[in-house]
Amino acid sequence: LTKAPSSEVYAPFGLDRHHCVGADWVVTLSSQFVENLAEKLRWKWSGGSSVERGIFHFQPDSSAIVEFSRADG
Repeated sequence: LTKAPSSEVYAPFGLDRHHCVGADWVVTLSSQFVENLAEKLRWKWSGGSSVERGIFHFQPDSSAIVEFSRADG
């Protein structure tokens, strides 16, 4: 708990031939969830004008804030 685990210790969808049978389903469900959020909510981005290197990819810097409001409100 004191540091981020390596992929040797933590791989929620498995690796290589030990790939999780539900991984594709989770990715599809997550995509549908984000599409639903984009369709029904307004998004406002503030702060976070740069990127930082995360464990596996670049991501918004830690000062980034995303605010949501209902699209119909």
